[in-house]
Amino acid sequence: MPNVRQSLRLLCLAVLLLAAAGCYMPDRFQAGMQIRNDGRFAFSYEGQLTALYLLQRLGRGDFDDDPEEFRRYVAIYERDLRRDSGFEEVSHLRQATFRTRYAHNGNLRRDRTFNFVRFNSRFFGVKSFEDGRVEISGDRLNRAYMDELIRGGFDTRGVFRLWTDAKVLEHNADAVEGTGLVMYTWNIQTMRDKLPRVVMALR
Repeated sequence: MPNVRQSLRLLCLAVLLLAAAGCYMPDRFQAGMQIRNDGRFAFSYEGQLTALYLLQRLGRGDFDDDPEEFRRYVAIYERDLRRDSGFEEVSHLRQATFRTRYAHNGNLRRDRTFNFVRFNSRFFGVKSFEDGRVEISGDRLNRAYMDELIRGGFDTRGVFRLWTDAKVLEHNADAVEGTGLVMYTWNIQTMRDKLPRVVMALR
């Protein structure tokens, strides 16, 4: 895969330290979450996830002479994602990128936390506290890693929407619409954009 190696060579150092964590980078996604005042929640994601360790190995040229080994690694990452039963679709799209569809629901009074993709490779998380507060926050890569990925042609774009009838104490949404069940929207054009953040109080 010489063309792949040429386009990804700059990413090797940027992604190398992320390898052990099994990080995934989101892109071209539509994500939504509904949190009700009683703690019930539902989350959905449809879009791409790029396996950064596999991306690093492609950039290093590890599979140039062994396409069968590359296909084996693709299958490993598909299985890794499917360990979470919330993934309704996982299919290899190109290079280290997978097309995915995900849905999960629960109750924050019982579950306390929710992270997507998972805790050690999260870019989105929710945490509830004993006093009834709930905090939604995004997570991002180190700036040096972000810069290298963007220079290599990889970035994060998508839309995240939150619907809630809980009392919102703080937020940094781009737009707010409705009454009762209010919708908060973040339009993400690059991984350098502000991270979504909301603090609310459950009933």
